[in-house]
Amino acid sequence: MYFRLTMDVFTEIAFGVDLQSITRDEPHPFATAFDDIQDCSEKRFSNPLWRICRLFGLNGEIMFDGMGFRFGEKTIKEGTKAV
Repeated sequence: MYFRLTMDVFTEIAFGVDLQSITRDEPHPFATAFDDIQDCSEKRFSNPLWRICRLFGLNGEIMFDGMGFRFGEKTIKEGTKAV
């Protein structure tokens, strides 16, 4: 619940978009992608050899097919057009 509220407030302030995460049964796709990317960033920060691990597929980044990135970019563009 706290993560959903944080996402709603963050996206409203940053992009002017209301994800309505609190009223949804499942997490919004943007919130899921953001959470995955944040987890990936944390793993990179704690592993100085992350580039080598990514090269050999040892750190789980292969699960990112770009869908979350494209969805996030689309949401940001739509939100900034509304402002």
